[in-house]
Amino acid sequence: MFVKAKDIFRGKWREKRVIFCIIEDDIQETAKQKLGRELTEEELERASKGVEEGLSYGLDVVLETAVEEAVNNF
Repeated sequence: MFVKAKDIFRGKWREKRVIFCIIEDDIQETAKQKLGRELTEEELERASKGVEEGLSYGLDVVLETAVEEAVNNF
């Protein structure tokens, strides 16, 4: 469930745990399903920015909801 940050980060981040991660393969698999092909480098760059913007927008609501549900549903 968790990835050790020391495997992918440096400095103070090395001791943190990663809770959610999206890799290029995730985007390319979706592209194959939707388009029948992988994205080009240019398309992948645009998709990456879209994922970052999409996940950043409203992330605080997602985190608050996850914490509330974790506490209330045990």
